[in-house]
Formats: sequence, C-alpha cells, structure tokens
Amino acid sequence: GEIDPDDKRAQCALWFQQQMRAAVHDLQVQLKTSMRAMLILNSDEILKAFQTLADERNYPVAFGCIAGKDRTGLLACLLHSALGVSKEDIISDYLFTNEAAHHINACNQLAVAMWFEELRIRDPRRYNLML
Repeated sequence: GEIDPDDKRAQCALWFQQQMRAAVHDLQVQLKTSMRAMLILNSDEILKAFQTLADERNYPVAFGCIAGKDRTGLLACLLHSALGVSKEDIISDYLFTNEAAHHINACNQLAVAMWFEELRIRDPRRYNLML
C-alpha cells in the first residue's frame, strides 16, 4: 500500500528498511541509518529525556542500558554536543563502549547461567524441558 507522505514515522520506517537492506555488509551505513531513524522515530522520548535531564529536581540523574551504544549512546552524544563537548571527545566517549563489550557480554552470560541454576533448583521439570 501507499504510505501517507505526511506520516513522517511511516516514511522513516520505510526509508530505514530500504537503507538496511541496501547496506547489509556496511556496518557504518547501518549505524548511521539506525541513529537517524532513532532520532525521527523516538523524538518524543528524546525530548522527554532532555526535559528530565534539564530539571534540577531530578539531580542527580543517570541513564543507561545494557550496552549503552545505541539509544543511550545517542542520548549521550546529543547531551555532550548540547553541552559543548568537542566532536573528538564525543566520538571517543561513544567508542569507549567497545572496550566494555566483553565485560558486558560476560555479565550477561553469568546472569543467564545463574538464572538456569536457579531454575534447576526450583523447577527441575521446567529446567529439563529447556535443555
């Protein structure tokens, strides 16, 4: 079907799909495409985050997610830029997540192992079904 030309979210979703299909082996294009799509599709959430960050009644405030690279990384880049941080420092901070990726993955694996052990003890039947 036709997409309403005034529906920016639908237009963005279509553009995103087309870009990602065309850039299957180009991680740089995929990252740029994802960031642009997040800005358009989640502009209301980004605005809420900035409103929260700007309200002194919320201090101290922290934000994050599992890896901190996509949504959290984008928010951090935008915030740093708004605060006048240099482009080089923003990029360096963004790429710092790569150094933590192995630790993050190890923590996730440990959490899954702990969950399975808990399941083995509390519900052996369900545990055996998952093997």
